[in-house]
This record gives sequence, structure tokens and C-alpha cells, in this order.
Amino acid sequence: MLVVPAYAKLNLSLEIRGKLPGGWHDLDSLVVLISIRDLVGISLQPSHRNPSEPGPPIQLTGPFASQAPADATNLAAQALRLGTAGRQAEGELQVSWLHKRIPARAGLGGGSSDAASVLFALAPPERFSTDELLSLGSDVPLFQCGTAVRIRGRGEKVVRVRAPAIWFAIAVAGTVDTGAAFGMVQPADLSDGSRTTRLVELLARGEVDPSLMGSALERAAIATAPEIGAKLKRLRQDGAPWAVTGSGGAVFLASSKEAEARDACRKAQALGLPAWVAQALGYALAGCPGFG
Repeated sequence: MLVVPAYAKLNLSLEIRGKLPGGWHDLDSLVVLISIRDLVGISLQPSHRNPSEPGPPIQLTGPFASQAPADATNLAAQALRLGTAGRQAEGELQVSWLHKRIPARAGLGGGSSDAASVLFALAPPERFSTDELLSLGSDVPLFQCGTAVRIRGRGEKVVRVRAPAIWFAIAVAGTVDTGAAFGMVQPADLSDGSRTTRLVELLARGEVDPSLMGSALERAAIATAPEIGAKLKRLRQDGAPWAVTGSGGAVFLASSKEAEARDACRKAQALGLPAWVAQALGYALAGCPGFG
């Protein structure tokens, strides 16, 4: 079995500039990959089944195994079908195991990361067109491009950026249906991308400014899942700069200091929230503690 890691992401900022043709929203977002990860197992099995019959279920393990489908609807399985289309093999490649440590519907990109990791294991990223990646999900292209990126459009425009060593406390405040949240976007939620531009500039200089972080979908996420608003209020009651990532569910506090992130994580856990400490991925892979 080939086992590949699939890392979670945080939208340090997410702005919505307007609407695109086809009903998609025009995004401007700064994203970093972090050291919390799923593991995806790909195996080669003898092929004895009729192609029209469903394959064997994926073995699901991990704290969030119950949130992932074990059948062909799983994004990792869909990515495998895309990556092996037209290939001849003496057996059948299968996503046979998935260890889920990234919670679903939390704005952390777990399913898209699983899919991107499968594709990366099969071929160089340039083999797949942007349209093929987007067919799996709007976040899939960013996972193919680097550990810190700025994305625009639906998610098809991805540019690598610089980011310093950042520590994060991450807590799950609820779950959000991404489509429902985007469906509740109002004109007051729109902006011009200048906040993201400023954040990119500061991070390139090694500065971390939590006041620039957060998601334009916070209001919509709370409208679809009010418990998130209540939990955010408790997390922020001492002035702590907790922010929503992506379409919500998970929230984070960023700091250049590990001790501050760990203190914030303990406070979230004391409120009964699932919470972890993570680090921006490039620094975690370099051997820093906190690798998930």
C-alpha cells in the first residue's frame, strides 16, 4: 500500500469580490497548509470484478472516520478514477484506506486535500488540467500548488506567496454547508481584496497581523449554524482574535509564538470544543515540533 499525507488548509483571509458567470463567487483568499493531516492508502488489487459493479468499501479510521463516505462518492476515490482513466494496469488501483483527522464541513479542506494527494501520488501536477481539478472541488488546485498561496476567481488562479513560521490554535465550533453559506452572501459581505493584499505584504516581511485575518463568510456561516456565533463570542470574550476559516465550522487564532497558540488551544478545550495546535506546513516539515 502506498500511503500519502493530505494536509488541512486555513484561509487566513477570504474576501468575496462579486459573482462570476455560472453562479460561482469571485474569491480573493490567502491560504496556508497546516500540519494537521489525513492519510490516504492506495493499493493495487487483482481485478476480478465487473467494471459496472461497485468496488470494495474504503476502510475508514481516525477520529472523524464517521464523517467520510466509504464508497465511490468519496473525493479520494473520485480523484483516483480521474488519475487512472485510460491507463492499462495488471491490477486495479483502489483507495483502500483513509485515516481521517481533518473534520468535515469545517472549512479545512479535508476532502479536497485527500483528492489532491491522490492525484499527486499518480502523476506530476501539470498532467491535470485546471478544469479536471475543479471538477473534484474548487479547493483542489490550491493543494497542488504550494504550502502558502493566494487564490482568486473560483479557485483556479493560484499564486505562491511567502509566509513566516505561524502557529495556530484551531477549534471546531460547528459544521457548515458550504453551498448554503455562499447562498446567503449579501452585498455587505463583498470587498475589493485589499485586506488580503495587505496581509500578503506583511507576511512576506515576516509579520503576523491577526486583525487582517478572517472570512467574508463569517456572517453567512453563523446564519446557517448559529452555534458557531455563540462559541465564537465565548472564544473572543477576552479580546482574543479568533477568526473563521473558509465557509466556517472551524475557527483559528494565529500567532508567531507557540506558547500563545497552545494557551489559546487550552482555553478552547476548556469550553468543550475539539481543538488542536498546528503550524504552517513548510516549517512543520522542516522539523519544528507540532507536526500533526
